[in-house]
Amino acid sequence: MTHTICFIDEEVESFTRNKDKFDRIGVNLCLNEYRTVETCHFKDLFSKWIKDNIPDIWIKEYKNFDTNTEIKFPVFAKNIEGRASIGCARINSTNDYKSFLSNTNNGEGYILQEFVTGDIVGVDIIRNRKYNQLFLVQKKELMRNSNGCGTVVEIIDDKKLSKICRTISDKLDINGVVNAEFFMSKDGPKIIEINPRLPAGTSYSCSAGGNTVLVCTQT
Repeated sequence: MTHTICFIDEEVESFTRNKDKFDRIGVNLCLNEYRTVETCHFKDLFSKWIKDNIPDIWIKEYKNFDTNTEIKFPVFAKNIEGRASIGCARINSTNDYKSFLSNTNNGEGYILQEFVTGDIVGVDIIRNRKYNQLFLVQKKELMRNSNGCGTVVEIIDDKKLSKICRTISDKLDINGVVNAEFFMSKDGPKIIEINPRLPAGTSYSCSAGGNTVLVCTQT
């Protein structure tokens, strides 16, 4: 075995954290560097990074779960290490909020965000640092399954979104492939998350001309 590609978030985090062990046995991890993976994988770190670096696309985060009096319902709770929408919950009222706190030890392991809606667009950001190459594939989701994976998509080219993704690419110093997900809200694009790996819709990206798998093996 000379190359390894991961598709499960926890594996991506664990493998890149132990990259030195793979290096010692001559296996190339076809993944971004750990500092990029860590920032994207942990939702609390990612929310802070977006707020500090690209605040226009940040989704407001509420702090101090048990004492917060500023919450405007509905809000959205995310597991800090969640994937595939596991553990996510829409909280519609004070009673829902009290139940959430009771069931999660006052929100331990979660972040709480403003509830945002809009069309969902996933963007594959494909970057080869060595050759200064960048390619973007924007996929507007027309249908998605219960795990949050787009099953029917439309390839689009939104100029504002392209500019945002170029900024993300530069500031995160991406080297490989990541998948950024956005709400196209009434207030403009708001970022949901960045998956620091090949997305579930990789076949759509390749069909659109973005050979994401090949890029992974060359970075």
